Formats: sequence, structure tokens, C-alpha cells
Amino acid sequence: MTAAATMPLWLPFAPGLSRPAIIRPAEHALLKPGAFRPMTRKECQATIADLVRGSRLTFAEAQRAMFFVPVMGVARKAAPSFTYNNRYADSSDTATYTFSSSSIGAAAANRLVVVGVASGDASGSASSHMTVTVGGNAATLIAQAGGTVFASLWYINVPSGTTATVVVSCTSGGYFECGIGIWSLYNLSSFTPVSHAEGSSATSNLNMNVNKNDIIVMMTHNYPGSTSLTGVTSDFSGVTIDGTALMTGGSYQAAAAETPRTLTATFSSATYRGAAAAVWR
Repeated sequence: MTAAATMPLWLPFAPGLSRPAIIRPAEHALLKPGAFRPMTRKECQATIADLVRGSRLTFAEAQRAMFFVPVMGVARKAAPSFTYNNRYADSSDTATYTFSSSSIGAAAANRLVVVGVASGDASGSASSHMTVTVGGNAATLIAQAGGTVFASLWYINVPSGTTATVVVSCTSGGYFECGIGIWSLYNLSSFTPVSHAEGSSATSNLNMNVNKNDIIVMMTHNYPGSTSLTGVTSDFSGVTIDGTALMTGGSYQAAAAETPRTLTATFSSATYRGAAAAVWR
């Protein structure tokens, strides 16, 4: 319970005023942060006596008045949060994959949409000729691993709407198949990730340092075989994109700082594989 809820009267001293203002609890939310400083005991006692004598304050109110009033503070920023929305797959061999009406979570000015992409590219150059758009706007690549089969992470601020069309395009040639996973992140200090990691080994270590409340997203692609993740919670696991090409994705919000957080993608009997992860704060 706050002081305003328990105290019947506030007596802050407003700079520039010859007399302190009387601010009752119901009015304290209207004050501008930093507009008042604490009163000293001597100032408060003299003010209360003056107000009682002038009938502006009853004796009963004076007995319950706060003698030391904290400076009004700025409301604490909400902690980062996130949701996993959904995953989608298309087994076609084509140059453009369109995922219409994809869920992107609750709308908010500070929403960051993260798209994990799992696909296959005969040229082995993966995302060097790849684009991803959400609602017609270009997303930014942050992490990518693999070649013939690869996984990547893309991000974009999308303030409005709960669904959007996500388009993955190959600007040169085409892909074998394509799957995506979508997460929404909120209340971040920056849309730009603080770190990222990639791997394509049978056991790929993607360890990264995290602070409390940091958010991790990981995307993997494996052909053929399954993938197990360590350090994140699997949001989808072993989802078939095409035949034995499988995608797995996960996320995690740090309960405490870790240096580092152990993050591992372990691929089973994989000929081609890729894992990408990033941390937002």
C-alpha cells in the first residue's frame, strides 16, 4: 500500500511558492515528477501551525499530516515481456513464401516482432539473397547459420494489428522449403538485440550473457533428424517443413543475470543444420 493510500494529507513544499501547497491523496497522481522537494521538520511544523491558525487545516488533519514528504518519482518502466505466437510451414520449392494472416500478438507501439526462418537453399549462400517483410515492411536480419539448410532471425517494430502477412523471398534462384516462427517482444530498452550467436555444429553452443528480464529467442533447422534445445523453452519442436526437414524454436526470459546463459542446439544425425539465437533487453 502506498503512502498516498494511508496518509490523509500531503504537505510538499513547491519551489517558487511562498507557502507550501496542500495536496490531498486523491490529487497526488496529478503532480509532475520532481516538482516538489521534501519539507524539513521545522518547515512542516511551522506550516501546520500557520494553516491551523488560518482555519485551512483542522487540528485532526494536522495530527495525521506527513512530516516528511518524498520527492515524487517517475513511474517505473514496465519490465520487458514476450509472447510466442505461432509457427507456419510451406513445403513448396519456390522463390517466394507468403504466410497470410500470421499471428503477431497484441498491438502496441513498443512491440517488436521477431521472425525465425528455417529454409533450404541449393546455392548454399542462404540469406545473402533473402528478404523478409512483415505487413509489407522490411525486417532486419540479426543472426543466421547454415548453408544448404539454414536458420535465421529477423526483427521489426510493428505497432498496429494482431495479424500480418509475412513474406520470405529469395532474390536469386529459389528455396527448397520454408518454415517460420513468430514472437512478440514488448517494453524493450532498444529494438536492437544486445547480442546474438550462430552455430552449425552437431552440438552448437550459443552461450550469451544475460541480465535479469532479458529475452532470448532461438531458431533451428535440421535435415534430417530432430533437434533438442538447452537454455530456452521449446515453443515448437521437430515441426515438419518438408519430408525430414524439421524446425525447432524456443524462447526464454532470464530470471536472473547469468554470465553466460548456457544455450545449446543438439542436432541428431544431421547432414545439414543451422541454429540462430539473439538476446533483447
